[in-house]
Parts: sequence; C-alpha cells; structure tokens
Amino acid sequence: MKKVILKSALLCASVFGLALSANAAVINLNLTGASAEYTFWSAAAGPFLSGLGCTDIKSAKTGKQGITMGTCNSGADTVYVRYASKASYDGIESQKGLDPFGLTSCNDKTQREFADVAQTDFAAGTVNGTTCQQVTLGASDVAASTFNQSSSGELYGPLGGGSYAPTFHNIDASGLTSYNPIVVPFSFFKTTDVPATNMTRLMATQIFGGTVADWGAFNPAWSGIPIVACLRHAGSGTHATLDAAVFRNEAKLSTKEDSFGLFGPITYFNLGSGDLIKCLEWAHSNGYGAVGYSDVDKVLDTNGQIITDPANAVNGVMQMTYQGEEATKNNIVNGVYDFWSNQWIYEDTCESEVPAPNGCTGGDDPHGVAAGGALHTYISKMMVFASDPANIALSGKGDFWAAQGEMNVHKSSDWAWPTR
Repeated sequence: MKKVILKSALLCASVFGLALSANAAVINLNLTGASAEYTFWSAAAGPFLSGLGCTDIKSAKTGKQGITMGTCNSGADTVYVRYASKASYDGIESQKGLDPFGLTSCNDKTQREFADVAQTDFAAGTVNGTTCQQVTLGASDVAASTFNQSSSGELYGPLGGGSYAPTFHNIDASGLTSYNPIVVPFSFFKTTDVPATNMTRLMATQIFGGTVADWGAFNPAWSGIPIVACLRHAGSGTHATLDAAVFRNEAKLSTKEDSFGLFGPITYFNLGSGDLIKCLEWAHSNGYGAVGYSDVDKVLDTNGQIITDPANAVNGVMQMTYQGEEATKNNIVNGVYDFWSNQWIYEDTCESEVPAPNGCTGGDDPHGVAAGGALHTYISKMMVFASDPANIALSGKGDFWAAQGEMNVHKSSDWAWPTR
C-alpha cells in the first residue's frame, strides 16, 4: 500500500494552482464508507468546488446519499462529488472489488449505489434515486489492519432488518494509495432517561462489554433503570475505534445481540451511525436508559453545538462527556480527549501512480481511468483541501474536526495512546 503524506509545503503552494487536464471531462468523485465522511463532505463539497473556481454549484442529499456538482476547469469539466454513508469497512472493500456480506445490489463489486443525477431534484435539494457508480474514494475511520471485531444480531438493531453476523481479521489494503487528512472525533451519547452525564472508560468497558444490566451498578440511587447498549456492527470504523481507543485489548467488546438483557444490558448492534441513533430513540420511547457512540457531530443542537442540556435533546438523545471532557477540537488537538482516530482515505493505485503498476489494464485501471490523469488530479486537490484547517472550518465542522497538521499529539496506530 502506498501512503501519501500531505506536507505543509504542498499546502502553502496551494493545490488550486495545479494544472488540470486541458481536455473536457466528466469527473466522478464517488466516496463511500465511513459515515463521518458523509457528514463532512455533505457540508464541505460545495466550498471545495467553489475553491477550485467552479461555477453553477448545486447540492442535494437524502438519507445516506448526497451529491454536489459544478462546472470546473474554465467550463471544460463537469465534476460530481457523491458521498454515501454505510460503514468504514466498505470503503476499503469496494476499492478491492469485494462485497463480503452481499449488501450492494451492483453486479460490479467495485461499484456501489450513489445518487443518480437523473433522479436528483437540485431545486428541492433531494436525491430521489440511486444508480451503480464506480467507487473512486473509500473512507475509513481506522486503518484497514484495525478491523479485528465481530458481531451478530439484527442488521438494524431493534428495528430488525434480518440476521447479520460480520467478522473481520484485518482487511487487505494492498494496491491502494492512502491519505490521512483529518482526525475524526467520536462521542458517547445517551437518552435523557440515563442519570449519568459522564462516561468513564471503566463504565464504557462494562456496558459495551456486556457485564452490567442496570444503572444501579454505578450508583445505588440509579437502581431500577435498565441499560440498553446500542453498538455498531463490526466493520464500523466507529466500533473499531471504540475497541482500539477505549478497550485497548484490555477488555472485550460484546459480540452478540441480547435483546432480553439475560446476561448484561439489553444489547443491539446497528449497521450505520444513523441506525445507532435510531436505536437510542427507540430505547427512549420505551423508557430505557440507553447509551451509544458515534461521530461527535451526529447529534447537535440548532446552533451546531454539543447538547448538554436535556431540554435541548433531539428525540431524547444528547451527548455525554468522556472521562469528564467534551469532544471538542481544542481538547482533541491538545491531548485532553482521546476518543478519536486518524481518518484514512483509500484510492486505487491504478489511478494514482505514474506509471501505473503492473496488472493495471493498458496503463489504466480496469475501469478505464487513466493513471495520474484528471481524476487523480481532482482527488489530490480534494485531499489537500480536507487537510487545510481553514477548509474544515468552512465545512461547518471546525468546532470538532481537526486537520492532521494542527495536532499537538499523535497516535502511532489506532491502538496507541496519543503522544507529543
């Protein structure tokens, strides 16, 4: 695997000064995988294209599908930025042409469902249908080798969806070029039924490890409030980060759904981060004290801030502090808060390397995208854009997300403690 390091000198030189292809092209920047990336690019894609000097920029999104388009390169190129939300593992597997759990309808497994321009109403801002498109960027919250988790239960937790039992023992990322532009922040969430406002590491390992069933285990005054643990399924980068950054091989995550709470908390696994929030909402509607975890900006108040007041809870869901601290950018950058991961973006080396590696068809990738061509040029611009703190602020995520270059502490791996 080739790793690309975006150095500050490159940032200072400005990616926007790079020459684009002189030939007219339709550029499809199709990104799937980590749900946090969907959240980021749904806000950042417009400013990204605007920064390139593109015109006629318009966006739409519905559910887990979004699209932003613009006319770029002095009118020569039409650029589509599509972003879909699923789970981190799929960002990597799709780039390898794999669909291990049969969750895509696309016959070509290097493709996934993305917003269909013909079925998108930009005036209304809605995506009304999808079509199979080549994946050009795979997003993961953790490195491919960090996936060593398993889970079994309903696909969508308490909402059903059918049996789902993924297991991972490292994911192969060979043949892919990787980028690490951003640090991804995570937070614990709770329903307003939960009496605790802070999650400690010990509480997290007991709840999500399946060893406590009632909030009275942490305080006798809280006795009689049953615990519901809403987890992500294995393959989620958020779930892998919980394992690596919180459990750290010193405790074991729950692996099986327990909808009756027979051996600990009532436990549900959920495919996406949005599904996990729905699990919390379900628990709240049924009077349970539920907790879960997701990227920190999944549930914010109307001002885009962390919700700490139950009166402002969204459908009964609000944030918790972790180890007494909030998941703010300042706390993450300065080593106060450690529930975060280095984001990984994967690109096929058949697109990125010149000359193209052996095995790439005719110097191009198997789908006809020229190595080092216009697509890779735009991808390079996209990664440098995401690495600039000013652009993270433009995306609306500046209170939580940090660029790698801003960090005063660093993790040598997903399992390592942050060091200076």
